[in-house]
Amino acid sequence: MGTTTEPRHDPVTDAVLPAAEAETKRLAALYALQVLDTCPQAELDALVHAASLVCDTPISLISLVDAERQWFKANLGLPGASQTPRDIAFCAHTIRSDDLFEVPDAQLDPRFAENPLVTGQPDIRFYAGAPLLLADGSRIGSLCVIDRRPRVLTDAQREVLTSLAQVASHILETRCATQVAQEALRDLAASEAWFRALSDGSPHGVFYANVQGACTYSNSQWQQIFGLTAEQSLGYGWTKGMALPDRTALFEAWKNVTSERTEICMEFPVTRPDGSIRRVRAPWLVRRTGSSDVSVRWKTSP
Repeated sequence: MGTTTEPRHDPVTDAVLPAAEAETKRLAALYALQVLDTCPQAELDALVHAASLVCDTPISLISLVDAERQWFKANLGLPGASQTPRDIAFCAHTIRSDDLFEVPDAQLDPRFAENPLVTGQPDIRFYAGAPLLLADGSRIGSLCVIDRRPRVLTDAQREVLTSLAQVASHILETRCATQVAQEALRDLAASEAWFRALSDGSPHGVFYANVQGACTYSNSQWQQIFGLTAEQSLGYGWTKGMALPDRTALFEAWKNVTSERTEICMEFPVTRPDGSIRRVRAPWLVRRTGSSDVSVRWKTSP
């Protein structure tokens, strides 16, 4: 790796897929990360700082190669620069191979001798970049180091730079997975809020219970039917107003509902805390959730 290397094409992605299709797939993987044009991330900033120290270079970048540009997610040594056109980007060469790409002296390399990043600011002479490889094999950019003097990396420096690029890829994918999980939780919370608003407006009593029959939620209509507060109805509190034979029959039916996923309807009297008796008709509607909850709708008989 001590000399300029020609970019090699990946035999899986580039040979099997036409170039345009391979690039479309690569860009889709990049866009799925939802990272372009986002704020700096401390963990990635730390990686370029480490790369600069290990390789003894004044510049280190995490560059993501978009369709028409390379954009810097982390930037050490190029203050004020956030992107460059892709057609002059060294990192656009790096993503052509899974291997580290190294240019000892850009002025002597015909691919870069006339490059404006070489003939002008930032006066690149030396470049080494390790591709950012995602789990699906997509190469979305690079972690690179740049110097204004010709040089080569040692084997140890190349190994560290490659390892730092692997860490950067993992951080980017973890960030994406975390965002997806957070969005799912927000959607779940919104769905739960919508359900509760809907059930509170229902003329029927509604409650949730787990597979053991312990109540986890009840709406105000259900609480009124049983004469209990929301807190009193939680757990097995909702069964206290039932006679023992009715309670035994109910839990036997409950077992059948939860194990066979059937739907049944039962009627039984409930003695409320004030001594009054209400006859309750309870259609049981099984609704499985991640915690194996069962949804039961209660309503008074006509």
